[in-house]
Amino acid sequence: MKKSAFVVLMVNLLALASAGGASANSIYSVVVWRGAPDGIQSSTLADTAHKPTGASYASFDFTSSLLDGGIDWSVLGPQNTTASGNKFSSFLINGTISAYSGAVSEATFLDTSMSVAGDAWASYFQITGGYFGAGGSGYFTQITHDDGASLYIDGSPAFLSPGETSAITANLTMPGTLGTHHFELDYVEGNGSPSQLTIAFPRGDPPIGRVPEPATLALLGAGLAGVGFSRRRMAARFVYTDYQIQVSAQQRESIDGSPGKWCGRALIQRTRDVMTYSQKFSFENEQCDTAEAAARCAAESAKWLVDGRLPDLTI
Repeated sequence: MKKSAFVVLMVNLLALASAGGASANSIYSVVVWRGAPDGIQSSTLADTAHKPTGASYASFDFTSSLLDGGIDWSVLGPQNTTASGNKFSSFLINGTISAYSGAVSEATFLDTSMSVAGDAWASYFQITGGYFGAGGSGYFTQITHDDGASLYIDGSPAFLSPGETSAITANLTMPGTLGTHHFELDYVEGNGSPSQLTIAFPRGDPPIGRVPEPATLALLGAGLAGVGFSRRRMAARFVYTDYQIQVSAQQRESIDGSPGKWCGRALIQRTRDVMTYSQKFSFENEQCDTAEAAARCAAESAKWLVDGRLPDLTI
């Protein structure tokens, strides 16, 4: 049985639309070391203990073009024995590069071989970003890597397989506790192609990417501050791009009749000329302890959906 308990989210419409724009993209910050795997120029072990200590070869932002916001980079075999194969340009697919800087030009970087049979040279990637936890038990995902890869979340190891290998797929769960989580994914491409790094995320979960902008969360918090949550039935609306989003928080009732956890919901509506398109997106999470937490989850998830995570949100 559900209680009719709702929360008001009062924010300035234009301010929220402006502050929220950058937070929904799945953008990764990437640093690459390339050269002899001597621990200085590069390495053949993908973990923080073996991260190269020398100057990086290139750094850039990578914006994913995948619906789930993940990474899917690969170069097919056969194994290359010269510098004419296994190039960065063939590997860094399903997205775009921006904010590039490096020891060579971007064009030269992309035309460079990542590794070769025998490890005369290898490439070490450090990929960082973040995601917004909804307050639940976590997000299930899979990682496929060839060669080594290690994932750290909030500074703690979440997955360790640093050595050179053929393609391996592993399951893992990323923490879902409420708030922002930072991650570092270390990856090594050595011993020539084939090369692969793939991270997939469940459809509908907040995709991995940069942490939501502090300004966005501050506006959400300001709108929620001081509101009494007991037995209020009110709707909260804000504008994000050309969509109207209505957010609510609802408290569940425990089996014994006592107040339970909070869940958040969002109604997304788009109006174009005289045609109105609506899709109801229910984001329910039994692990939220407060109405504010549930409303934040629903708002952030709705924005991610609006930004193309589900193709049927477009007219």
